[in-house]
Amino acid sequence: MLAFAGVGLTGLYAERIFNSPGPGDIPTVEAVPRGGIGEVADVLVRDGVASGRFNLRIAAFLTRDEGPIRAGEFAFPAHASLRDVLAVLRAGKPVQHSLTIPEGRTARQIAAIIGRSDLLTGPLDLDHEAALLPQTYLFERGTPAAAIVARGRA
Repeated sequence: MLAFAGVGLTGLYAERIFNSPGPGDIPTVEAVPRGGIGEVADVLVRDGVASGRFNLRIAAFLTRDEGPIRAGEFAFPAHASLRDVLAVLRAGKPVQHSLTIPEGRTARQIAAIIGRSDLLTGPLDLDHEAALLPQTYLFERGTPAAAIVARGRA
């Protein structure tokens, strides 16, 4: 009988930890690295999104049937509980950034606009005769610059 009471109390404690508000006082955008839950937990605890590396790892393990943890740049609400953090890591949409190419810009000016973004990666191959459609392009952190150029070709 005592064993059942211990299991019940452990379950209640775990449920409380899982649903308690987290440490973050303000909404936070965080780049979640590729790798295992240990690396993810290190980043989220270090940056104040979650409290308790061990608790996050255990919660992820116990809820593993809800889906894999994904890498990317995600927005976490203020005081996100472990339940909230795991929901964002599993089903949240990555943060979208924007880059605007105004009308009438030359290839050199367009290359400068794209080159100023520290969120894009890789080389920029924009020839002098290139024409990109003037518009605002949405992209995720780490998108290759060449992908923006390919989307904007007239």
